[in-house]
Amino acid sequence: MEKRLIIFALISVGILGFASLKWGQDRPLSDEEREALIAGWNEDGQFDDREWSEMAERLPSMYRLFVLGSEISLGRMGYAPGPFDGVLDEATIKAFKAYQKDRGLRQTGGVNDETNRKLQEDALSLNGDLVLLPSLHVFTGFWDSEVLATGTWIIEEREQAHPFQSTRIHCRRDWGVCIDATTIIYPATLMSEDPSLDLDVTTYSVERWDEHEIVTRPDDKACVRYTLRISRQQELVTGLRSTIDRDSEYCKGHEKEDLRLQLADGTEVYMEQWKKYQEKARELILADWGSVDEGAAP
Repeated sequence: MEKRLIIFALISVGILGFASLKWGQDRPLSDEEREALIAGWNEDGQFDDREWSEMAERLPSMYRLFVLGSEISLGRMGYAPGPFDGVLDEATIKAFKAYQKDRGLRQTGGVNDETNRKLQEDALSLNGDLVLLPSLHVFTGFWDSEVLATGTWIIEEREQAHPFQSTRIHCRRDWGVCIDATTIIYPATLMSEDPSLDLDVTTYSVERWDEHEIVTRPDDKACVRYTLRISRQQELVTGLRSTIDRDSEYCKGHEKEDLRLQLADGTEVYMEQWKKYQEKARELILADWGSVDEGAAP
């Protein structure tokens, strides 16, 4: 599985170019060394502590890029890491430890996956970059020919499948298909100043279309299988996501249990997210003032 952080670092050519000029070039790796480095990474999309250390040693300009991003976020939240220079010096280590203590993380004083994830969550809470999501509508008035539905996917008995996504489903009986077009907005995070937009379109073949419901044939993607079901009487759209090839190395990071999805009212999802972000922002402000009062951060 490609790593989210590595993808960002590789596509940020301009930033890495600046880092190379200012901080010096990484020692060139041979093809064998690079393959060995990649092969040693976990397949779960995360770095462990050993991998972070290996990056710091063998790809120092990339590592300093992550330190720089962390310094900016720490400074924004009042932890005073010193100059934003990508150097893990005494002030930056102290700021990391203060932040990690406030968030109940391991106090390593440096970059690691759990700290990166928490910094991204906190940055999002402070930004408040929420978008209005579509209301739930399931149009069944022309059931014998077509059905339209809009809303936001959620996981039953859990939170939404993705907090910033909008879905439109169009089923045509004469075509024998249901088309699911889902737009996902990835908000600005620790490593990306600007939000990004991703569109995923899936065409399902209809297995059954009777007077009560529409059921699609399973659609297989990498490691997962999706099935849609639309109830005419309940005006309800549900989905089933199950993991396939569970024992393969490529798919081992996916959920082991099946997930039941439901198209929900995006307005309600938006309001729930807004409340959470407001509560989180208040917690961050209180935590930061507590750190200053205790002298934890320089």
